[in-house]
Amino acid sequence: MSGQRNHYQWERLVGQTWVIMAGATSANLSVTMDGESSEGIYRQRVTNDWAVYPWGSPVYFYTLPHYARLRPTMVSQPISSRQKLESSFDEQGCSYTLTSQEPIRAFEVDEDGVARTADYIHPDGTQFELQNEKLHVRQNRRSHVIKLIP
Repeated sequence: MSGQRNHYQWERLVGQTWVIMAGATSANLSVTMDGESSEGIYRQRVTNDWAVYPWGSPVYFYTLPHYARLRPTMVSQPISSRQKLESSFDEQGCSYTLTSQEPIRAFEVDEDGVARTADYIHPDGTQFELQNEKLHVRQNRRSHVIKLIP
């Protein structure tokens, strides 16, 4: 949700309670994968200086909740200390960025044997973009096995 005079606060669903994420106050949220403890449902609460009740309390606007799967099984080999998987959320949903200490020159999707060196759109609509030796995955519709090729 973008706009002038907006204030953002990201929340995570823990059990049946939405919990405020300390320090998560930007328009986009980046979560570094640290195992299944990062997996879950996230949403953004937005207030605006111009949207207040007559008695002065803020009006809260919420984005649709996003379910984030941040499991190491997203890639064909486990995420090692040499690789990093980050997830970010915005009004268009969840996107992932894969980086490695070794430059990523190509990638393979779902063990199809094709080494891709350019952008690719999977038949399910998932977008893969190789830019600046990083792999960006957007509009992810389902789980994919991704092999990074240095």
